[in-house]
Amino acid sequence: MGDAGITITARVTIPVVRLSRMALDKLEQVRTFIAVANACSFSAAARSLQISTNAVSLRIRQLEMALRAKLFVRTTRSVALTDEGRRLYTRASQILADLDALQIELDPAGNQPRGVVRIGLPAVIAGTPFLIHLRELLDNHPDLAVHTRVTNSMVTPASEGLDLVVAAGSPPDSTMVARRIGRASWVLAASPDYVRRHGMPKTPEDLQNHRCLRFLSNPPQAEWTLVPSNAKSNAREVVVPVGGNYQADDSRVLGDAVYVGLGIGLRSAAECAEGVRLKKLLRILPAYRFKPMDVYALLPKGNAKLPRIAVCLVALEAAMRELQ
Repeated sequence: MGDAGITITARVTIPVVRLSRMALDKLEQVRTFIAVANACSFSAAARSLQISTNAVSLRIRQLEMALRAKLFVRTTRSVALTDEGRRLYTRASQILADLDALQIELDPAGNQPRGVVRIGLPAVIAGTPFLIHLRELLDNHPDLAVHTRVTNSMVTPASEGLDLVVAAGSPPDSTMVARRIGRASWVLAASPDYVRRHGMPKTPEDLQNHRCLRFLSNPPQAEWTLVPSNAKSNAREVVVPVGGNYQADDSRVLGDAVYVGLGIGLRSAAECAEGVRLKKLLRILPAYRFKPMDVYALLPKGNAKLPRIAVCLVALEAAMRELQ
């Protein structure tokens, strides 16, 4: 690893078995270092590695002793890399990624997806399209298991013991790799029953007189920004004040609220089109939509090359194509 790396010098008097054990110990220490750096937390790294926090601390202490360098600055609230730690992270993360890739190439069964993949994703993406592709994935790979954590708040993979996290919008600045997996497009929809009872909005300004289903947040969501559905349209971007008597912090609940007639809400363009075909939904203000957002998979460096992660990314990308 260069001047910030780890050197193991073998004397002829050291048995090969002992040397191998020493090398494996150093490798585990480096992997633990990468986990702590990604999570900015010893306890979060312990959860992702499924070991105790004391074991993480011991490995980092042993690595610092071997390198004769302090790798982290620890306070009661945060963990940050030192200059030496940043140098080691840059070199070691690439080396570990190369080692994992090499292991897959050399192991005849190594390219078969197996093991557990822990995915964090928002409720709006953890819907039917994703579950259908997930079913096909698990049917084709019986040695693979997937655990999903549905969350509407932004989390980082390492801090929650996850292999990857799906996020909409600009990816945060972090040590994670952000891989674009698609684009999400939302439109306004309501049930036929709601329109019968409350009428059909003719202009964006009419939304002020309707029950708009909003995401529960602090501060409250008080306006929607709509853009033209077609670039050639004469419509312009407009910001509309919205209100209503129902809010929820889960997009699945808000989706169900649209279908039962509680108000006008957001649905993916594909879902709305299907709902219209089945006469369960009506498109509201078809000349407008919400700004499309890029959707990213955030994951530690090198993870995308692992077969179990790679096939899940393919399933997510396929699901995202159906949400556009």
